[in-house]
Amino acid sequence: MTPSDSDMTDLAEDVTRYREGAGLPSDTLDEILASVHSQTIDEPPSARGQLRELSTAKRVLAVTGALVVTGAVSTLGLVRGDLTASELGLVTLLCAGLGGLMLAVVQLALQGLHQATAQHARHAVLGLGLGTPLLASLLPVWPGADTTGSGWLSHVAVCGALGLISSVLGAGIVVLFQRSDRGPLWRIASAGAAGGLAGMVARTISCPAGDVAHVALAHGQLALLTAALCVGVASLRGRLVG
Repeated sequence: MTPSDSDMTDLAEDVTRYREGAGLPSDTLDEILASVHSQTIDEPPSARGQLRELSTAKRVLAVTGALVVTGAVSTLGLVRGDLTASELGLVTLLCAGLGGLMLAVVQLALQGLHQATAQHARHAVLGLGLGTPLLASLLPVWPGADTTGSGWLSHVAVCGALGLISSVLGAGIVVLFQRSDRGPLWRIASAGAAGGLAGMVARTISCPAGDVAHVALAHGQLALLTAALCVGVASLRGRLVG
């Protein structure tokens, strides 16, 4: 018999109370909960089940590393060579900011049952993950060429498609490491937002366009679009709860 999400939530609350009295580290508790979940299923754990049994810290580290590798591969080896030293510094700073935001959203998407943050904090992190890339893309701070003119729309379409592919792959990696195939909207959307942020970093590193229209349409909407796709797929498959 497979335990329901509510059963696991009740268990998480019980064990949390025990941990607080026994001084058990939070990450150790996370591994205990994952192990109990696995052992109550009447079949050997799959390869994905074994990934789910990892502590939250280990899963966040694994996902972050996988997103970096996926982003590097998705650039097709085309790293920008059009930047001056100062522009390269700015791009590095922008990518570091997006990467830090991605890490926060990954942690939100992968947090253990007993680690659930307050509702307002969840909304704040997810809102930043979805809105910051789009708002930032509207600012004239992105180094690169002005690509408006002949062939502009096709360039946007190709760049956006490449970004979406890498974003969906990134979201898939996050989902692979999540505790359950089912979850509330914010958890599903967080997986998509994390993938979209990784996709935007990859596009920023490889795409030479710097005009606001291109950056906004091809790069800035990736987190929002990927999150919407993840929520849509989860809804169609009956995986949304709460």
